[in-house]
Amino acid sequence: MRLVDDNLLSELEAALEAHLGAKVSLCRLHIDCANDVFRGEIGDSGKKCFIKVLHPESLEEAAKSNRFIAAMHERGIEYFPRLLVAEPFVWHDMPVVCHEWLEGKHIFADRMTDSECDSLVDSYMAASAHFPSAVPSPKPPRDVEALYAKVASFAAKHAIWRGFLSPLLSIPHEERTYEGSRLVPIHADFQYRNYSFSGGKLVSFYDFDDFTLGSSAEDLAYAITDRIRKNIPAASRRRLAVLFRRMVERSGLGEKEWRLALNICRLRVAAKRIDSHPGLGAVAIDVWRRDRPVAALFSGL
Repeated sequence: MRLVDDNLLSELEAALEAHLGAKVSLCRLHIDCANDVFRGEIGDSGKKCFIKVLHPESLEEAAKSNRFIAAMHERGIEYFPRLLVAEPFVWHDMPVVCHEWLEGKHIFADRMTDSECDSLVDSYMAASAHFPSAVPSPKPPRDVEALYAKVASFAAKHAIWRGFLSPLLSIPHEERTYEGSRLVPIHADFQYRNYSFSGGKLVSFYDFDDFTLGSSAEDLAYAITDRIRKNIPAASRRRLAVLFRRMVERSGLGEKEWRLALNICRLRVAAKRIDSHPGLGAVAIDVWRRDRPVAALFSGL
């Protein structure tokens, strides 16, 4: 669903010109249920900007995102962009975020080189050290038990598919709970579109609307598991396993934290699939196919 129809692009460009003092030409990048994202060419300067238009109720999240970006930029973290508009402005009741575009390429996890993997981990760990002081009011921790309950309820309603879901249902409570864990702000949507590389190095992080309290390994684990799909080639699964072991060793995070992170990722994927197709028993096979390669990563711990 688009928030910004094509026939309104020129109006949005005019609004941006009023804030930036230069003509802006927009190119739509992607659409999801929460926002529309654009890249903008600023006048004849050759400079580019990143534009995100969010749902009307997201103004507070957008303002927090801008404060976080400003705080990280002030700390000299070079892979966080400079804000071009200090505060989100409201256009057609929707908040608009505008910051500089850091040129780079989005790369699926299984296509990362070793050096790109190392740069992602090093950059994330260096940045996350600032998150506790830079993130304004992160969301409460993810309700992992609610995710587990969703899978259990689905299995109870569709007994014929219960065997496919049994690996998820057998996750021990102590391996899916934050109890005893140190909770810190995390990105919470650390998928390939939200970071980019150039010359083998990470050059940018994006999308800071969903900061949530959690475990640092969750973001890095999601960077790996987000790429796992039911039809991903065996060679890609093997490459992800290699990169996962590399991440575990390089991050310095403990096995317990990684084990929790992987289980949360598994339950997130399953719950999302169930939400997409409520009441369809065959979705259990889809979850099973996606879960097997994620569960296999435990061999790297």
